[in-house]
Amino acid sequence: MIDTPEFICSHRRIENGEVLYQVKWIGYDCEDTTWEPENVVQEEWPELLQAYLDDIKRNAPSKMYDFKSSQQEQSDALFEYLESIEDWEEAVDEIVYMEKCKVPGYLVYVKWKDGTCSVHHSSQVNERCPQKMIDFYEKHLVKTPLSKQ
Repeated sequence: MIDTPEFICSHRRIENGEVLYQVKWIGYDCEDTTWEPENVVQEEWPELLQAYLDDIKRNAPSKMYDFKSSQQEQSDALFEYLESIEDWEEAVDEIVYMEKCKVPGYLVYVKWKDGTCSVHHSSQVNERCPQKMIDFYEKHLVKTPLSKQ
């Protein structure tokens, strides 16, 4: 039986500049994903790669801070803006992405309704907008049929 990819979860660039794609396989658990080289993904599963790239573009923020000019001012402005928000559930548009970080927990990429994006530790986001986190988890939940035993 030939293994079939289900979807691409994420990607990363390694030290030599090569891009690797994390592939979820049909019939395997999420823990069993593999990292595949870009050339293999382009050649073997171009439609899967295109769907992944389209999804990234669709979820890309409409507005990012320009860190080339006056980084400190923009950082201060973002911090003040975030501190002024009382109800994150109302202000957050969606949770875009999550990734492991060096400390326990995750980094959570948040897209705000004004188009701004920011990154927070999962403990803060879980506390400030739990329903948005649940929505993110449900959106990325992999459903598998129950086996009859």
